Amino acid sequence: MPYVLISLGLVYVGFRHRLPGLDFTARRSTVYGLLWIIIGGWYLGMVTALGLTASQYLPISTAVLVTVSATMLCQPLRRQANRLAARRVFGARPSNFELLVQFGTTLEHAYDLTLLAPQLAVSLQEWLDLRWVYVELGTLGPERLPFATGTAGVVPDGADSSRTRVGLCYGDDALGFIEYGPKDEGRFTPEDRDLVETLARQAALAVHNARLNAELSIRIEEVQRQASELNASRTRIVQAQDTERRRIERQLHDGIQQELVALVAKLRLARNQLCRNGDTVYTTLTELQDDAYRVIDGLRELAHGIHPPVLTDQGLAAAVMSRARRLPIPVTVEIEPSVRPARFTPDIEEAAFFLVSEALTNVLKHARAGRVMVRIGRAGGSLLLDVSDDGIGLHSTTGPGSGLTGMRDRIEAVGGELSIISRPGDGTTLRARITETRREPTDA
Repeated sequence: MPYVLISLGLVYVGFRHRLPGLDFTARRSTVYGLLWIIIGGWYLGMVTALGLTASQYLPISTAVLVTVSATMLCQPLRRQANRLAARRVFGARPSNFELLVQFGTTLEHAYDLTLLAPQLAVSLQEWLDLRWVYVELGTLGPERLPFATGTAGVVPDGADSSRTRVGLCYGDDALGFIEYGPKDEGRFTPEDRDLVETLARQAALAVHNARLNAELSIRIEEVQRQASELNASRTRIVQAQDTERRRIERQLHDGIQQELVALVAKLRLARNQLCRNGDTVYTTLTELQDDAYRVIDGLRELAHGIHPPVLTDQGLAAAVMSRARRLPIPVTVEIEPSVRPARFTPDIEEAAFFLVSEALTNVLKHARAGRVMVRIGRAGGSLLLDVSDDGIGLHSTTGPGSGLTGMRDRIEAVGGELSIISRPGDGTTLRARITETRREPTDA
């Protein structure tokens, strides 16, 4: 009893009033080690004293039984004393449930994995008293998805039998892992493993949310870029329409209007000649007839440039064939049999025809080509257009001009795609794909 009372008194004084000369400003691990040695010495002395005392008054078998019983009964006291020492030195530690609640609240609003990964590693090391922890959140890939790593302690290199890995999974997606080493003291309990696995599931959910947030940001940037391109495309289309109106106005004012004025003047001349001398009227009227035919041809050419009647009456195939025949260079037109009788929506037919027409005009102006090939087909519910020439091609130093930009805008306005393939000296190929919204066969 004196030994027990003296030991308990020393432990109480050490915790309550601090023993003389015991410096708690030293490293916490050193202080805890000293306390652990004191508690272990007390436990050993307690059991030894009880065993020796029992051997003096009891038979040897009974003394052994008393010693074993004292060892078993004092073991919980020793374990409780070590816990009190750890709490005194390192402070009170929350329970596993409190840890999950605390870290779960953090994970709910965690979108920056570069901050979450180190925090998770340090928290696991402190909570479970681990030697080291390595956390990897996310997976490396070509996409702009978040990825981060965190380390607590010194991670050993190479294979380690004490290394344990817990994967982070959300459904069938692997979103990282948590690796950790052994404890500084004691062994892993089932409660500890449940804690790590629960945190891994919560961290996987946080990584999944971070990826969704990153993908949403990427989609928003893409939508903003497409909206910006759409606004620019609409602006170019409006400017092109204004330019086309001014061109038609100039052509009417400077061409057909002047010819009509000259025609009226010749009519006045014919009237005067008829009054003076009827012999020259026939020649003047013949010239008036020729001038009228030229005006009609000019009007037809102007109307054909605005919207060819053959496109409305007979469809895309006939309009392309008519346009190709009017070029001064050889043009080969290949049209699939399924396209010839087909009628598409007016916006698709107009976009396809003016793409081919503009491409042929560019060949005449810039390509210096000897021949042109036009192919029109259908595949997978889309109308396919291909215009290629054997000209000088596009130079890499010059970007796409306003003509190519206008063609691209026209195709994209109906939900299509346009690609340009060209190398200097090797010709140019324009390929367009337009999704068919509706088609009707012609009544042939």
